[in-house]
Amino acid sequence: MAYCLHNTIIHHNGFCVKPLAMMEHIIRTSSREGATVMDCFMGSGVTLEACRNLRRDGIGVELDEHWWGEACKRIAAPEPAAQLELVV
Repeated sequence: MAYCLHNTIIHHNGFCVKPLAMMEHIIRTSSREGATVMDCFMGSGVTLEACRNLRRDGIGVELDEHWWGEACKRIAAPEPAAQLELVV
């Protein structure tokens, strides 16, 4: 697992957890409400959570069933309406 904290990345098993605030900033400044954002390496679903929070549609792709399940849990809570699609 890798954790990205204040420009420092600690690698472990090739996974990088991105802070929600960072993903929200990137999505807010690079897309408009209603746009579709695709995350081809979804992991725990931070990008899709940011999409939901910012009223963007999101498509997430994850090969690892464990992380796909974690992403499903993360975006399951009711929030602002957005179309989110998980692809296995």
